[in-house]
Amino acid sequence: VYKAEQDAAKVAATPNIGKVADISDKKISINITKTNETKSYDINSNTQILVNGKKVGAGDIKKDQSVIIL
Repeated sequence: VYKAEQDAAKVAATPNIGKVADISDKKISINITKTNETKSYDINSNTQILVNGKKVGAGDIKKDQSVIIL
């Protein structure tokens, strides 16, 4: 169990870098640059969206914009 927890923490701490494929108020999908796969992430009240260090809303993010997901 301990190794599984370490592996899960490592994966969670790994940033995904890519371009926005689609975004709504509840979900963002990005094309991962390194693997060329598409991953989706939920957006909720705990999600922080920053552009140049300033908090913004999902509506401020545009398709094809480069992003880093932590």
